[in-house]
Amino acid sequence: MHGGPLTRAQLKNLRVYSGAEHPHEAQNPATLDVAAMNSKNVRVK
Repeated sequence: MHGGPLTRAQLKNLRVYSGAEHPHEAQNPATLDVAAMNSKNVRVK
């Protein structure tokens, strides 16, 4: 992956956890249903 200094600094601090469990108590992650948020995802009969 190539990028400038800002990209490298941001990726250095990025932490990704699988599932809902994580060691950061201050965070309150919520599951988003992105498909339901987009009006373009409605099926037309």
